[in-house]
Amino acid sequence: MFLATYGLIILIIFIFERIEKKRLLNFLPIVTIIFLIIMMGGNISNPDTVIYYNIYNSTEFFSKDFGFGIMVKIAHDFLKLDINQYRLILAIIGLGIMYKTVNKYIKNPMIYYLLYFLYPFMMDVVQVRNFLVMCILLCSFGYLLEKNRKNIIKYIILILIASSIQKTALVYLPLIFIHKIEDKKIMRKIIIVLASVSLIIGMNGRLVSIIGSMLLNTVSDNLEGSAGFLTRNTQYGWIILWGEQIVNVCLVYWCKKIFLGSQKLYCQYKNRLKISYDYGVQFFNILYWCNIYLFCFCPLYVLNINFYRIMRNVMVINILGFCLIWEISKVLKRQYRFLYKFVVFGYAVFMFYVNFFYNGGGEYIDSILKPMFKENWIMQMLLK
Repeated sequence: MFLATYGLIILIIFIFERIEKKRLLNFLPIVTIIFLIIMMGGNISNPDTVIYYNIYNSTEFFSKDFGFGIMVKIAHDFLKLDINQYRLILAIIGLGIMYKTVNKYIKNPMIYYLLYFLYPFMMDVVQVRNFLVMCILLCSFGYLLEKNRKNIIKYIILILIASSIQKTALVYLPLIFIHKIEDKKIMRKIIIVLASVSLIIGMNGRLVSIIGSMLLNTVSDNLEGSAGFLTRNTQYGWIILWGEQIVNVCLVYWCKKIFLGSQKLYCQYKNRLKISYDYGVQFFNILYWCNIYLFCFCPLYVLNINFYRIMRNVMVINILGFCLIWEISKVLKRQYRFLYKFVVFGYAVFMFYVNFFYNGGGEYIDSILKPMFKENWIMQMLLK
């Protein structure tokens, strides 16, 4: 019912804009963000619901990730919120960060929210802590584009905050050196060698298990709860994850080539984007090498599928890149424009299928998708 109402609102606004030949500035994106907040913050049934209920209602401090523990402590003991209200607040914070960041780059963000809704929004509804880390990473990415110490410090602070919510965020800390790759050829060679070695290691199941044991013995005392992530639980599902990583790099590289080749057209149609051409070049250069860097973690996908979130968190930044090209695609040749949009949208649909039909074996339909629309305390309250 709620989804149908949202669709009707979108249709009415679309018809109005067509008749009046003008856009209702920011109305659709705001309605969409509210919709996503209700879907996420109101959800009361998913595979991780019991886990978060136990964390929130436990009398013990959540020391596994102390930042999240402090947030729980404040919400539970001082603000006296129940778990559902707390999850709603987290959804507002995370999606609020996303809304502000997307508006910084994209003139018409509706395509962004559509691609994000297909993937990875529905998994973010389940994995709340990882969702917060992802939003902080999205926000902090802009600081990597500025080559000055002040912004690098800001990036480090944000990533450290994110790592206090979930330790996986620490893998994004070395990105403070990523801007040097374009300036120094030796840096490019080093990261390519590291990525290649990682792929070779990942193909050797025995070696991956040995590395997992070494990591477990080395960091388990410091990274509480790491044992579950450093125990091999995959057979061949990692092949799909590696394939996704390769496709991500190829798509970002394609976007980079399109943008670099559109300088003359960009100068003629400056009003199509919010960012300058030079800023856009820097954006795609850094984003491309960030995706190359992620190859270094491919062996972890062989070890445990939970490490997949390392790659998934960068997808929201990749989508920014896809949408930047989407907005200037009108100045491209018609056939090329159609091909680009078909590939980007088709990839989002394919990732939706892989994550909810293939990987989940169909069980995610009943455990994640259906409850998103049926098991929602906000929707139930509104429909009373």
